[in-house]
Amino acid sequence: MHAWVGALVLATALARGDQAFAAGDFATALADYRQSLSQDGKSFAAYFGAGQAALYANDVRAAAEYLDGAQILADAKQAGAVKMLLAELKSRVRIQQTQVLSRIISVPMTVVDPLPLVSVQVNGRQAYFLLDTGAPNLIIDPDFAKELGLKLQGGFTGTFAGGRQATVRSTVVPTFRIGSLTLHNVASSAVATRPIPFFGEKRVDGIIGTIFLSQFLTTVDYPNGRIIFRPRSASASFEQTVGTAATIVPFWYVPDHFLIARGSVNALADQLFLVDSGLAGGGFMPTQETVGAANIGLDEIHTGTGVGGGGRVAIIPFTLDRLCLGTACVPNVRGLYTPEGSPLGIFPFKVAGIISHDFLKHYAWTIDFDAMRMVLQNP
Repeated sequence: MHAWVGALVLATALARGDQAFAAGDFATALADYRQSLSQDGKSFAAYFGAGQAALYANDVRAAAEYLDGAQILADAKQAGAVKMLLAELKSRVRIQQTQVLSRIISVPMTVVDPLPLVSVQVNGRQAYFLLDTGAPNLIIDPDFAKELGLKLQGGFTGTFAGGRQATVRSTVVPTFRIGSLTLHNVASSAVATRPIPFFGEKRVDGIIGTIFLSQFLTTVDYPNGRIIFRPRSASASFEQTVGTAATIVPFWYVPDHFLIARGSVNALADQLFLVDSGLAGGGFMPTQETVGAANIGLDEIHTGTGVGGGGRVAIIPFTLDRLCLGTACVPNVRGLYTPEGSPLGIFPFKVAGIISHDFLKHYAWTIDFDAMRMVLQNP
């Protein structure tokens, strides 16, 4: 009888963890997985779930402990998933242990709207790169890569706006310079960026993404048209300077480059959003479910097409009453809905939509990967 009761408690803790994880309540999920492990130290599901939730919190020590346990218990079918998370863990440990900056660097944006564009040098050649937290490390246009003599390798299928898919290849950029910061041998993806049409004669040769930004304490200061890179070691001192007028938003760092945080859209409160800064012409992109749940009025008369990473995609515009990230709220935010599909289905938890440029441009937006908080400051 006692053994049966113990097994029931164990199963309940594990089930609660899975339910909390699917709902995007990762802190509760981690606590439930830990409770399950305290009763059964040989549960692969609990070790794996705890490792995944700890990795989302960017707690590399805890993630290593749980994922090592999962690796020991994994069968042949489970081993692949564990291997992928361990590779992500290794990358994050390397970034956290490598100090690539010892001073503050401020880089002016060449263009702020409809997306931040900055001047960089790639192997000594001047180029323009977008800033986009929907991208991984660096993205370089394949034609530009070939002009530089870079070798493109491999290839996998990526999912982009509208559910469109495209082949993503990889390369290494020998020298990348932004402002007075120079990095060497930067792992990069190769996706077509030169077709991006928003900047007139300024051709987009690549994109700066989240993994690149995670090497620093980064502030994207939209109102003042600049990007500020601080050493990650400045996290504690920076957080002490944040005034009461700033909005603090906890976030989760989902492999391999996604920023997930809570907010609200219209009257639909306490939702999980992807914070992806690269949506030109809009501040929000909802899922089909969110369109109905948030009572979003689509302007179908003005349905048009846009350009995403996977090519051209149908878009329907709308205007929100209000959009909030944490308690930072902006009224009358323009949005775009892609009726052909959403890339948000890739996540193993529910995401209501994407918060993007037309919301973020009102703030100096700091992403602190050590405190795991976003700081939104008005100019």
